Amino acid sequence: GVAIAQVGAKAFFCIIAFAILSMLLPLILQTGFMIRSIRRVLSCLRWGPMTKIEGLYENLLMYQNQRRVMARVLVVSFANHVVSILVYYAIALSFPGKVAIGYFFLLIPIAYVLATVPVTVGGMGVLEGSIVYLFSSVGMPVETCVSMVVCQRVMRMAASLPGGVIYVLN
Repeated sequence: GVAIAQVGAKAFFCIIAFAILSMLLPLILQTGFMIRSIRRVLSCLRWGPMTKIEGLYENLLMYQNQRRVMARVLVVSFANHVVSILVYYAIALSFPGKVAIGYFFLLIPIAYVLATVPVTVGGMGVLEGSIVYLFSSVGMPVETCVSMVVCQRVMRMAASLPGGVIYVLN
């Protein structure tokens, strides 16, 4: 009980710190000194992936003077992640083997980052495997983890289906 509360408090602090850093980082990167430094580094590293990173950075610079737009985009993105985490939590509540909500706010973003590793199409399998591993390591039964992940994946596919049908018909 007390140990879970302490982990939950630490997870909550980490999430808040990460959210603040995520929102401030684009603003920090837009300072003149940072822009010159990043351009200097990117000009020295002209090979494969670095040219794509440089292109991304140049595209971000187009929004340099539109801080309000960037702030709104970051808030919407953050809200999207929070809703996604809450969906996982709501699904998990319907299965046995409850885990504190703080673990969801800590472990789901880690699983999402792991799923971005380009090993499979759309992170399929990597996301599911990482969620099962992470949540089973904090006490959730493996069966519950697998059920939660499968339900979430099916819900996402079902929610995407109307858009796919409209795309195919147009």
